[in-house]
Amino acid sequence: MSLLLLGCTAPATCEKYFVPYPDMVSGRPRNTENEALLDGMQAYSHGDHSAASELLTIYLSGYAPTPQARLYLASSLIALGRPFDAELQLDFLERDGGKVFKDQIEWYRTLCLLCSDQRDRALQAAEVIATSPEHTYKQEATLLAADLRNE
Repeated sequence: MSLLLLGCTAPATCEKYFVPYPDMVSGRPRNTENEALLDGMQAYSHGDHSAASELLTIYLSGYAPTPQARLYLASSLIALGRPFDAELQLDFLERDGGKVFKDQIEWYRTLCLLCSDQRDRALQAAEVIATSPEHTYKQEATLLAADLRNE
């Protein structure tokens, strides 16, 4: 980021822009219905995205999973270098909880494009977010779009 402040831009890379979605689940009380979720989130919070993706997949195949778990699974899959699998999870999330997680879906889908080297499509998606009046990821998308335009 400091390079941006000096007027130089570094290449837009997955590692530069990807930040795992923040853990807002781990503090929940544990019960039989959410134990796989909480186990997955413990691994997620410790950066063990391989274990997190396995446990979150188990949770999502069980009884009444929360749509939010798909967002964490998608984030873990991006961290594991599996952007196409992450995009599939975002598609499922959009179908099940798209209105609640609209901004997150749009941003993490943009990261899927960037991380799968679909730079033109990532630029288009980042520009849409950057021009949105009140998008959660407006600042990040503006920086990404600038980086992609300057490559």
